[in-house]
Amino acid sequence: GLGECSAAGLPDEDGVLLLEAGKGVAARSGLIAGDVIRGVEGEKIKEVTDLFQAIKKNEWKRTVKLLVFRNQADNLKTVSEIESAGGRAFQTVAELTRPEECEKAIKTIVEKFGLINGLVNNAGVNDGVSLENGSYGAFMASLHKNLVHYYLLAHYALPELIKSKGVIVNIGSKTAETGQGGTSAYAAANGGRTALTPRMGG
Repeated sequence: GLGECSAAGLPDEDGVLLLEAGKGVAARSGLIAGDVIRGVEGEKIKEVTDLFQAIKKNEWKRTVKLLVFRNQADNLKTVSEIESAGGRAFQTVAELTRPEECEKAIKTIVEKFGLINGLVNNAGVNDGVSLENGSYGAFMASLHKNLVHYYLLAHYALPELIKSKGVIVNIGSKTAETGQGGTSAYAAANGGRTALTPRMGG
């Protein structure tokens, strides 16, 4: 088993811990050291042999859907620092490429605090999906990792933001204007953020 699962926020010891992402496919897919792979194409991953079997079974596909748990340690450390300084803080974890988890994250915050005063969209990854070496699946996956959840979180938070007269802050990248080698999908997603932000006012 993985051990220390409660400290990481895992509900059990199932999954495969990624010790290093390197610069290969794992890193380009947005995986980072400390991620726990818990599912491949809807199949539960309990241990390394399950992962190897799933990879072999799906190796013919251009893209493969993974269910990944990301360690909450940094979140919990920040919460602790804020509370130690006399503030009030809370954290929740969501896989933002999944619409239902975006909705759940917003509901969790509302249940905890009773309102939302602001939303800051900042999550994303420069995944290196280029025009030459990318694919339809990789391009669409990049949009989900870098753009679609900006819309979804704002959509689900909107009723509460209207009540509180709150604000939305979308963080983007200059790649939307300047571009960068081998980042067609990431640049397109940031262009989408730039276009979407003014429209969020109405």
